[in-house]
Amino acid sequence: MKKFLYALMAILLAFSFVTSTETAAKSFTDVPDTHAYFGMIDVMSEQGIIKGYGNEEFKPNNTISRAHVAVMLSRALELKPLRPAITFSDVPTTHVYYNEIMALYRAGIVDGTNGKYNPKGSLTRGQLAKILTNAFGLPQQHTSAFKDVPTTHHFNPYVGALAANNITT
Repeated sequence: MKKFLYALMAILLAFSFVTSTETAAKSFTDVPDTHAYFGMIDVMSEQGIIKGYGNEEFKPNNTISRAHVAVMLSRALELKPLRPAITFSDVPTTHVYYNEIMALYRAGIVDGTNGKYNPKGSLTRGQLAKILTNAFGLPQQHTSAFKDVPTTHHFNPYVGALAANNITT
């Protein structure tokens, strides 16, 4: 999972359209410069993609929620609306990340399930593969490189897209 998170951070940096230099690098007290992902975390902080938890902590060992992925992608990319907004029953307009979640939906990156987005839920690797493939416009490609993702699996073409672009191995 750490390798996949690293790939997510690398993708966000590689495709980031954030150009503002107003945000200074944030020094997170729980991410020393010896941390394996310090460089990525620092650059993403500089670009305003991540902001931490407001108490100078990044919490690098926490799992990432669906809402946080929406926030990171909406900050990193210029998302163009391709479809009208809908209502997710678990994301009211008062939700702290409503705009970011809806931006991903309107850009055709996420769909939700049964009228819900599940913002506090975590993502499976397959779900994240689909989100990243959609977010960065990668062509879907079937793969047989992973024993746990048969060619008939729903997420196989998305995992294949990431593998074809050396984002996951």
